[in-house]
Amino acid sequence: MNQNIHKFLLWSQKYTGTDMVYIAKNGFWEVMKVIGITITSFVTMFAFARWVPQDVYGSYRYIISAASILAVLSMPGINTSLVSAIARGKHGMLRRATRTRLKWGMLTALGTMAAAGWYLVAGNTTLGLPLLFVAIFLPFAFAFETFEFFWQGRGRFDIQSKYRLATTIIASTVLVSTAFLTDNLIALVLAFFASRAILHAFFYLLSLKSVANEEEDKETISLGKHLTAMGTVSIVGAQLESIILWHFLGPVAVAVFSFARLPIANMQGLIPIDRLALPKLSERNVAEDKKNIFSKFFKLFVVAIPLIVISILSASLIFKLFFPTYLEAVPYFRLLTLTFLWIPFALLDISLVAAGRKKSLYISQTSVPIAKIVLLLILTPLYGIWGAVAAIVLETVFRAGTSFYLFKRL
Repeated sequence: MNQNIHKFLLWSQKYTGTDMVYIAKNGFWEVMKVIGITITSFVTMFAFARWVPQDVYGSYRYIISAASILAVLSMPGINTSLVSAIARGKHGMLRRATRTRLKWGMLTALGTMAAAGWYLVAGNTTLGLPLLFVAIFLPFAFAFETFEFFWQGRGRFDIQSKYRLATTIIASTVLVSTAFLTDNLIALVLAFFASRAILHAFFYLLSLKSVANEEEDKETISLGKHLTAMGTVSIVGAQLESIILWHFLGPVAVAVFSFARLPIANMQGLIPIDRLALPKLSERNVAEDKKNIFSKFFKLFVVAIPLIVISILSASLIFKLFFPTYLEAVPYFRLLTLTFLWIPFALLDISLVAAGRKKSLYISQTSVPIAKIVLLLILTPLYGIWGAVAAIVLETVFRAGTSFYLFKRL
């Protein structure tokens, strides 16, 4: 790092109260990764808007959501607990975490096959046949993603970012190429899951060469299972939007909603609070560092509020230029920008994970998603897409308030 830049970063720490050298070194790669992923996602959305009919895209998003719900059976919470274990030097947990996720992933395959069978018996081959292919690749796509969290735990955001970005670019190239050649739903689903399974396996095997020891601990898998249990309702709540919309309004409504929702999710990723903060917070006593964390919390509003304003003002132009077939998504997109207010609260939320406060995490990761699910079930049938959007915004407000309250009690 340039000496003058290094001095400037050290000077700025007096005002930010943050390790700016750490942020610049690791945050650079994290931001580069997220920018790359955002651009890739943007190109993919552009391709789908241009070449894939709305009903096919809506069914595609429905299958992605259904698969994400079924993937809960593969214990995704282990990824988060693995970060803390690796940060403490327990490199042997990479293999153990992957084996555990692969073992539980077999339940994911069985669940997906059961869902496929249910649709086929009901005569719905549109969803049934693609889900059969999902069942083959889904366990491997999720089990081998542990490589990314291994590098996050080591604080090597450069390697993590390069591997993740390479995975995203290659997989998206396969998907966009498939969309260009055909709008067949089975082909699109196969391109999505097969490419990710193969690429994740490749980078996992590559990462194994950097395992420095075989040390393990007894808490990582246990904590991962707890985090999965806590996050199950949250994952279901996050994916239930498309499921409910598909059943009440059909695939076209899911497509329109997705074009309003996905850009928001990608833009939130541009502020990687949780991924940057967790390794650092895991090394500290969070309860004793509350004052410093609160200081950073309030400063993050300087990022969130301008992001909301800029997004609202530019929405119409962006959709007219790049997604003209989805102009009806603009009003929904604008309201969803209010969820950017979660950005500062993400720091408080990840602090609870770093502190290992299982009870607090159970409260925040179950009560909030349950409230969202109830809101979705009530508002979506009554108000359609507007109901789903309102449920998401209200959930963000409730989640922020819950995280603030639980952090104050540390």
